[in-house]
Amino acid sequence: PKKLSLDQSIEFIAEDELVEVTPDSIRLRKMELDANKRASDHRKAKYAS
Repeated sequence: PKKLSLDQSIEFIAEDELVEVTPDSIRLRKMELDANKRASDHRKAKYAS
């Protein structure tokens, strides 16, 4: 894993990600954790526009 500061993490994230901050660490994670749901949402967004 890369070591990023909070500022670097915020600059690095994509639209579908969150920065999770705890006293011990800073993590980047997807808003939707289920890969199948993410794929479904992506397909819906693709055909909606």
